[in-house]
Amino acid sequence: MSEYKDKETLKRLYVGKELSMGAIGDRFGVTSGTIGTWLDKFGIETRSRSEALSDGDTEKLADPDWLQQQYVEQRKSAVQIANSCNVDNSTVYSWLRKHE
Repeated sequence: MSEYKDKETLKRLYVGKELSMGAIGDRFGVTSGTIGTWLDKFGIETRSRSEALSDGDTEKLADPDWLQQQYVEQRKSAVQIANSCNVDNSTVYSWLRKHE
């Protein structure tokens, strides 16, 4: 069985470590929607989008070297970067424009 299909694993990551659904999905190679489905199946209460985004890590995005490494060198999409920083993808696009 895949680890993301384990209730205790999801509770540890989502509730205990407060990782986003996207970050957990990235860890297991699945979408945030898949993680959301399993959280629902297990009755694990999810954070609202505004709650999740309020804890976002924009400090990383403000670092042009870090963002270039993620976007150019590692070829991550804006959505993948947004998930790892717990922000909306429009925030990533905004920082990409700022850093040119």
